[in-house]
Amino acid sequence: IDAGDPDTDGDGHHWYRDEDDCDADGSQLDIGAVAAYPHIQDVHTLDGSGGWSWISFPGVDRYYTGETVDDIQFIFHDYHDNDLLVTDPFILEQITWKYNAPQQFVRYYEDTGWANTTTTVRSNYGYKVQSVEGVHPRMLMYSGFTCGSIYNPDDLLHLEPAPEIPPDPDRDSYNEVWLGYFHEESLDVMDALAAVEDQLIMMKAEYWCLVRNHTTDTWIGFVSKGYETVLTPGMCIVVQYAGEEAVDFHWGDGEPTQPGGRKDTKHYTYSEDEDYVPIYVDLDETWDGIEGAELAVYVDSICYGAVVVEADTVQVNAYILENPEIDLEDLEFRYWEPANRSVAEQECSITEYCVLDMDSNEYYTGNIRVGEDRSFYCVTLNLEEGSQNVVPFVTSLEKNYPNPFNPETTISFSIAAEDHVRLDIYNVRGQRVHTLVSEIRSAGRYSEIWNGRDGNNRPVSSGVYFYRLKTAGKTLTRKMLLLK
Repeated sequence: IDAGDPDTDGDGHHWYRDEDDCDADGSQLDIGAVAAYPHIQDVHTLDGSGGWSWISFPGVDRYYTGETVDDIQFIFHDYHDNDLLVTDPFILEQITWKYNAPQQFVRYYEDTGWANTTTTVRSNYGYKVQSVEGVHPRMLMYSGFTCGSIYNPDDLLHLEPAPEIPPDPDRDSYNEVWLGYFHEESLDVMDALAAVEDQLIMMKAEYWCLVRNHTTDTWIGFVSKGYETVLTPGMCIVVQYAGEEAVDFHWGDGEPTQPGGRKDTKHYTYSEDEDYVPIYVDLDETWDGIEGAELAVYVDSICYGAVVVEADTVQVNAYILENPEIDLEDLEFRYWEPANRSVAEQECSITEYCVLDMDSNEYYTGNIRVGEDRSFYCVTLNLEEGSQNVVPFVTSLEKNYPNPFNPETTISFSIAAEDHVRLDIYNVRGQRVHTLVSEIRSAGRYSEIWNGRDGNNRPVSSGVYFYRLKTAGKTLTRKMLLLK
């Protein structure tokens, strides 16, 4: 399997860049008359220079009965000469994962060598991989049967209930789990996690995060080009589950969505940690549309995260967790614009800004102090009108209540920015039954009541119905049940 010539047409482009060198399933050519299906072969590009990569493995081989081919040693080191567990020089610092159990690690110890390398790799697990400082980005090739097939059956996801004592007294108690995304389609995270979204208080990917303090709150976050809240095959997604009961579920379905290309900062450099604190920043009039502008967070003249500015609101990932050297220090923002035809390169330091108080839902003039154990921050650089700024809501569609229902149910949704909004009801045949909303709405949270009647005010029959929220940039669908 996947052992054929990687460049059959001799054009210098290997299979992962040339479809002419692939089997029908997009993997490298197999050897033999009949290709092995269904399986997958793909490549991760691991960050270099001490960076972290959040990854998963949609394809794992549980079928081969010879040597072990589904453990960390084989996948990270032996397969296709990945050679990532070498020690002279070192390439990887560590591999770590957390799935309804204490966090596990693969690390090198002087007396025993690499630890935990015989651990089985699973498609439903998410992994974080750290490279050694100074190494270049490396390719990690993997191959295996598609998750959910008989030779890789780990397609059921599991979340254990939250502990009784909350880690953060200002938030619901939660259990943090790192999930591997193995669905064959790229989906909006709301669609992918539709089965459990109402019991989550955080959905965090490597570059974006949606968060709230309580399951009854509206989701907070920011979505911009290149940072769309989309899950693509091979991603690791960290969730914080606040449910009181254990739950099994599968990835959901929805309209396939592709993320844009994320831009890396060029002016500001920083070191990544295993985790970050998302800071949602309203730039107000600081940014005037200059392409390539960057915003960074600093503590004691050291950069701890930065982002390319492409909209009035951005998410900056601040790598300030578990760093006692900067505890109780104030966080500073720095804004930089590149030179253009009319303006020279310029940079400014921002030490005064407004921070959102989640209890009052108002901004106050103050500073972020490192070590406060906050899961996220909302900040505006507008000192004069900070109290009037709105929270950066995410476009989302909540579960209707009650469900099942008779005769009526409430459907709530949030809009990130002013947009034309449609909220339609469909039957199981895909026919539109009723339109609840079709108009321009400003940013905020809304609730609509469906009374179980069609567009002609006639009562509909019992059964399953779907309600769909559609804006200019997103379509979300959920299911409900009318019982009479």
